[in-house]
Amino acid sequence: FVEQLVSALKIISLRPALKGISGQDYTTKFQASGGKPLYSWSYSDIWKNNDFCSSLIMKSDGTLTSEGTGKKPTKGSCSLTISVEDSKGESSSMLYGFEIE
Repeated sequence: FVEQLVSALKIISLRPALKGISGQDYTTKFQASGGKPLYSWSYSDIWKNNDFCSSLIMKSDGTLTSEGTGKKPTKGSCSLTISVEDSKGESSSMLYGFEIE
């Protein structure tokens, strides 16, 4: 049998939005490279020091957003762990932080 070689799974931040604006929705997008699609995305709020950070939504396409949550960003910072898992169960994580001004 022939097995296709698959490169290691990693996360690429397409356009990191390192700053957000208080009162306006926050959105940024991540992409996976390598591994075997389909990908499953998640995040966790490391410090849990800002209610807004915990209310974000991670969509199936790697978009992290506050749109549709009913919560608008307030001044402060968010420190998150972004994680992706591929269809073979391999996973990759990265630390991601941003400020709300």
